[in-house]
Amino acid sequence: MRPSILALSVLLAGACYDPVHADEVAALGPETPGIPEGPTHRAGQRCTTCHGGRGPSDTEYSLAGTVSRTRGKPEPLVDGTVSFTDAAGKTISATTNSVGNFWITKDSFDPVFPVRVTLQGEGIFRRMTTSIGRDGGCATCHRAEGSDPQHTGPIFLRLE
Repeated sequence: MRPSILALSVLLAGACYDPVHADEVAALGPETPGIPEGPTHRAGQRCTTCHGGRGPSDTEYSLAGTVSRTRGKPEPLVDGTVSFTDAAGKTISATTNSVGNFWITKDSFDPVFPVRVTLQGEGIFRRMTTSIGRDGGCATCHRAEGSDPQHTGPIFLRLE
C-alpha cells in the first residue's frame, strides 16, 4: 500500500472516533447479568447513549426512557402510554414494556422540538410540566433519586 493511501486511511479511521461518546458508553457499565441486550435491558439508563445515532446500536431512537409505577419505588409501569406531540403538531405514542421501557425509533418519528409529553395508565393521566427541548433520551434529565441535584428524578405515574 502506498504511504499516502495508508496515511489517509489512518486519518479517516481516527476522524470517526469520538472519545467523549466512547466515555459515555463506557460509563453505562456492563450489561446486568441475566438480562440480554434487547427491549428489557438497561432500564432507567439513558437509552440514546447507544441508540442516538452514534452507536454502538444500529437502531436509532428519537425518544426513549423508563417509567416507574410509583414515585420512589423501583416497580415498573407496565402497559402505560407515553405520548409525544412535537412543535409541528404531530403526535405519536409508545407503550411501556415489562420493565417500564419505551422507545420511538427515529425512522417512525423525527420530532420538531420542543416536544410535549403525557403519560397515561391505570386510569391516571399526567402531563409533563416542561417540554423536551432537544434530547429525546429521558434519562438525560430524569436520573435516579438523589444521584444528581442538577437533574430531576425518575419518571413515575403515581405519587404514592
